[in-house]
Amino acid sequence: MGKTVVAEYVDYAIIHGVERIKNSPFAALKMLWLIAVRESLGMITFQVVTLCRKYDR
Repeated sequence: MGKTVVAEYVDYAIIHGVERIKNSPFAALKMLWLIAVRESLGMITFQVVTLCRKYDR
């Protein structure tokens, strides 16, 4: 049940890179998409933290 729930979520996720990670037939492309999604989330987190710190000044 766990894998089907995750697979269904990935198919309808707002973050489109997640679906590409699951559906990619090549391991290298999966790794590339995984890195791209991870870096994007990292950048978003960095920007939010920076804005919160500027707001608190």
